[in-house]
Amino acid sequence: MRNDFDGVRERAALESASERHEPSEGWPKTERLALGATRELALVDDAGRTYRLEVRALAIGRGSQCDIQLFDRSVSGVHARVVETDDGWEIRDQGSTNGTWVDSIRVTTARLRPGVEIVVGRSTLRCVARKVDESAPREGPTSEALYGRSVAMSRLRRETASAAITPYPVLVHGESGTGKELVARAVHQLRMKPRAPFVAINAGALPETLVEDELFGHEKGAFTGANARRRGAFEQADGGVLFLDEVGELPLAQQAKLLRVLETWEVRRVGAESPIRVHVKLVCATHRDLFALVREGRFREDLLFRIAQHTLRVAPLRERIEDLPSLARSLCERVAGELGRDVVLEDEALAKLLAYEWPGNVRELLGVLRAAASRAPDVRVGPEHLGDFAQRPRGNERQTEPPPPAIEPVESVVIPRAQSVNLPSGEALLALLDSVGGSLSRLARLTGKSRAALRERVKKARAQSR
Repeated sequence: MRNDFDGVRERAALESASERHEPSEGWPKTERLALGATRELALVDDAGRTYRLEVRALAIGRGSQCDIQLFDRSVSGVHARVVETDDGWEIRDQGSTNGTWVDSIRVTTARLRPGVEIVVGRSTLRCVARKVDESAPREGPTSEALYGRSVAMSRLRRETASAAITPYPVLVHGESGTGKELVARAVHQLRMKPRAPFVAINAGALPETLVEDELFGHEKGAFTGANARRRGAFEQADGGVLFLDEVGELPLAQQAKLLRVLETWEVRRVGAESPIRVHVKLVCATHRDLFALVREGRFREDLLFRIAQHTLRVAPLRERIEDLPSLARSLCERVAGELGRDVVLEDEALAKLLAYEWPGNVRELLGVLRAAASRAPDVRVGPEHLGDFAQRPRGNERQTEPPPPAIEPVESVVIPRAQSVNLPSGEALLALLDSVGGSLSRLARLTGKSRAALRERVKKARAQSR
């Protein structure tokens, strides 16, 4: 039987090990967990996001390169790493300023097991054991693009994980602002080693004369101004992932050269005599209907079939509105890290966000929250700080940048009522309820519906989900 002395002895052994910069023999070992295991370890952050420990090391910190990015100004750029050893998983501090704490003890290296609590800065990560259904496809990592409990995002995570483990090209389709590049980064995270390159090229932003040079590079003296050899994007991404955004904007001449590369996996720099073989996982993205472009003669059909061997669709935010509360809170944490102060979104402000269809998707939501947090005089973000974002002109209607919206007094702000909120049903409704902590009262305040009406809809949704 375990007693208090056992716990004291374990802590003392761990503390001694941290001073020697080596793992403690007193710390319980964790089983080594392979991909086919029926039990796995995972880390869960303060926002409830889960990061599985499966096939590669994970970096933890504030930096954008980190696998677990924490928007906490007391966390270092790369604060710690979680790595697999022969004895299980270990967390290793990376020389952070505020240290890495495991069960209230500052450590340099410590083994992980279920129940361990890790504190970095002011953020907490819990190590948990999870049961795995081996018959179900494994979901990928959580990010702003893949974040959410909606059916659409669960499907995207499964399909991303399936596409990532193959060598074939992937085509990501979605509206502007849905996070297509983050899907490509999820493919990179799932498939590649930690140091494998990730190279992103926006084909829509390149002049036609520079596309070939950007993709394939050039030799010294190949043209006027070519004073040195330059590697193109394919060479830079060798052994990793090349993300080619807005592939539908490529000129036809460059489409033919791209097709040639995908058939041979060889690139020839401008001015070179011989090709160079590359090994690249290609992820293309577009917001256009490529089949329509094929019919118009603006996109090669053979190239489309080559790049669309796996097709992933990122749902617009309006189709997964049940994800918005959790997503908005996650983005507020990001904004808080950028501003260096807390950002707290009030329920009345969240209700206003829920009533909008978000044609600009996650990118627009982030912009609105940044502007609102900048207007707010303190940490509280209310509806009066959101401005008239729903009235802004779009597309061809926007001729000039509109003046900053006036901040209305609190008393004059009208909170949208139920008729303006597109309340989801079925599993989407259950996910929305879960995102507000399962409180019918809070959901009623957000949507303008009565608790009785919501209770009936939730009861029906639960019956359908059984």
